[in-house]
Amino acid sequence: MLLELPLVSIIIAAYNAQKYIEKCLHSCLEQTYQNIEIILVDDGSEDGTVALAQNLATDSRMRIVRNESNLGTFEARLVGLHNARGDFVAFVDSDDHIAPEFCEAMLAEFAQKGDSIDMVACQYFVEPIGVLRHTCTNLYETLLGSQIWKLYRTAALRGASALCARILASYDTRELVGLEDVLFSLFLLPSIRGFGYVAAPLYFYADNPESMTRRPSIRYCASAARSLALVETVLCSPAYKIPPAADDYLHTFLMHTKYNFYIYQRHNQELVCLDGSIKTRFVYLQALMYAAYFEKPLRCALRALGYCASFGKIRR
Repeated sequence: MLLELPLVSIIIAAYNAQKYIEKCLHSCLEQTYQNIEIILVDDGSEDGTVALAQNLATDSRMRIVRNESNLGTFEARLVGLHNARGDFVAFVDSDDHIAPEFCEAMLAEFAQKGDSIDMVACQYFVEPIGVLRHTCTNLYETLLGSQIWKLYRTAALRGASALCARILASYDTRELVGLEDVLFSLFLLPSIRGFGYVAAPLYFYADNPESMTRRPSIRYCASAARSLALVETVLCSPAYKIPPAADDYLHTFLMHTKYNFYIYQRHNQELVCLDGSIKTRFVYLQALMYAAYFEKPLRCALRALGYCASFGKIRR
């Protein structure tokens, strides 16, 4: 019977997503696996996102949770997780959609691997450019990527959320919309037992030119810098302990992440005008130093010197 099957919670964090939300929600409601709940976390949208979603909310499997203000993807997903009742959880971005067999195929992999895994990943298709992406076969590389195109065991996510609350209780995690996936994935590292893989494109990722990651902006860069600073806070916490293999991989991964952050900011016309925080500006400077290990060390060194000289001229 249906009630004897595990419940899957699909969490969608949405902010001003009226152009895409109907397609996203339809793809979730049309799953071949029926024992699901869909939690739409409206993160303070100012457009017609909620009105469009309410047209579909007559389906008893769907709920809308509203944040009064825009708290950012990190907090919105935590709100969704707090409201989830499922045995398994999937995160879907509001401008993406999933294949009808997404839940069914991912659960089948869980059933095959048993209790030895806490996560299943799948291939994903990038639209509209038509590129098929194969997710990695390394546990830590797969985990530290995006939180989408995966299905998690809820118990693992709840454990990660508790560790996050313990370490970052006194820190502001609102409005994180850049590198927030990396930050949350850190809390899964200490206890993740393994993962499964479905070699089929079950997730459709929108290469959206209007998204925060595709449009260089002060807000995104500042958020990414804050996320990196919080990553450093987590790694320095005595409560954070991970296996040696995870620690080795994480060191290399973060070096590349900081380098990619530098490359992203290099296309921004106001690189040094992130915000007024000395700590944030030093995180950016650290990214420049990491970049020197990979490409054009002289140029990076000169840029870093210029950045130091600008400390007194940062626009608030």
